[in-house]
Amino acid sequence: MKLDEVVKLIFNKNPSEIGKIYIGQEAIYTKDLLERNKQCFEEKNGIYYFAKDTLRQIPSYKK
Repeated sequence: MKLDEVVKLIFNKNPSEIGKIYIGQEAIYTKDLLERNKQCFEEKNGIYYFAKDTLRQIPSYKK
């Protein structure tokens, strides 16, 4: 699964905690997710693919 597809899935499965708060900031969220979980993705031809079964850290808004 491509990194951008993982982000869409996270946004859709967590609409109130992540989707509504980060709407319009998908690129920033994608970069943050990758930085926190580099070991979970493999790069092929400039595209990052999810290569593990679990993400270690999913960025979310904290009040």
